[in-house]
Amino acid sequence: MTRIVCLSHTHGLHRGVPEMPDDDVLIHAGDFLGLRRNLSDFND
Repeated sequence: MTRIVCLSHTHGLHRGVPEMPDDDVLIHAGDFLGLRRNLSDFND
């Protein structure tokens, strides 16, 4: 079985997201950046 987790619109606050469940696929829909410089932090 494939486990999918979806979240959206974190607007640069992705470090504050509660612990994520185990998943095989993570889908982030919507805005994830406040400023372009946050892109590398989001990818970590």
